[in-house]
Amino acid sequence: MNKRTRLIVSLLVAVFVILAAAVMRFYVSVPEDKKNTGSQTVIEQLLESDGSGRSIFSDDSGNMGIAEAGRVVVAPEWTSISHAGDDIYIASKKIGGKMLFGCIDSEGNIIVPIIYKNISPLSVGGLDLYCAESNDDDEFILYDSDFVPYFRHPWQSYQISGKELILTDDMGEYTYAYVQGEDELMFKNASASGTVMGCGYSLDIYSRVLLSKLTVPMIEEMLSGAEKYIEYAYGGDDSFLTEISSGKRNDFSPLFEKESNIVSKRLLEISDIHIYELRSEGGIPAYEVSVTAYTEIVYTDETGEKRSMQDKYKAAVHFRCAQENYPELVSGKFELDAPKYPAPETEPTTNFFNNYETEPIY
Repeated sequence: MNKRTRLIVSLLVAVFVILAAAVMRFYVSVPEDKKNTGSQTVIEQLLESDGSGRSIFSDDSGNMGIAEAGRVVVAPEWTSISHAGDDIYIASKKIGGKMLFGCIDSEGNIIVPIIYKNISPLSVGGLDLYCAESNDDDEFILYDSDFVPYFRHPWQSYQISGKELILTDDMGEYTYAYVQGEDELMFKNASASGTVMGCGYSLDIYSRVLLSKLTVPMIEEMLSGAEKYIEYAYGGDDSFLTEISSGKRNDFSPLFEKESNIVSKRLLEISDIHIYELRSEGGIPAYEVSVTAYTEIVYTDETGEKRSMQDKYKAAVHFRCAQENYPELVSGKFELDAPKYPAPETEPTTNFFNNYETEPIY
């Protein structure tokens, strides 16, 4: 190696040493809170692949996330993740000290709110559903396989019997049957009940034609509306009329409102209650709740004496479903304007011959 080559090598070594020293001085001079202390997510273990190139993984702390082609796409911030459908995952995490479940997609976007105590699959016939149990009141929502609510209604319990799904809430029991080939549930029968003015009642619907046009919320809203009308018709509580436009309030009449001799009206029993479909007006569905009410009437007769009678009286409560099948209460009346009073009591007649003294005939 000649002198010139040795000189060049010496200069290069010197430059390297100077640069190394400068870098070291720069690193040491950076304040501790400015240093990069972050760490890259480490995929500790691949747990499950969904067949689309995405995998559920866990990190070194046991939390779960989603990776695609070795790249983290959902951070491991979940306690559990399970594949539930096309680009949908059931995920859970602890929120407010409670383990809550919901659904996310492959980018971590929330599909179903993280508010449920549990989300579990169930199958009715060939239809796959998911049951999401509320954390607050033990009610649950049923979702389809795309996690769209199958019924826009909360339930209290369910039972699967073969190809039938029996659902209950606080007003009744409703049965749905799986339809082969259509991959859906058909409303098979409804059994609802309630209480008005201390009198219980029950409603059973088996008509397939009628049930094809009704939903559980529709049935229960119509029964609730009929209860309000009955309370008004007997007790005069017209608070429910505040929800009805002033122009329509005259379409609701108390029971025998023009009978001034009636002292009191008391509901004894709802002996029959039914729902009928009426002829639609302008394409708007219309329904009637028919109520047969066993009633005690106290009245004053023509002599001013108080008397009582019991009889059955029939009322018709009408609804229109103008907006999203929501039943709107439009009228309520009893069929009779006055009760059929008993015939006036007459004085007993005296035998004509009792007015005379007679001698025996020999």
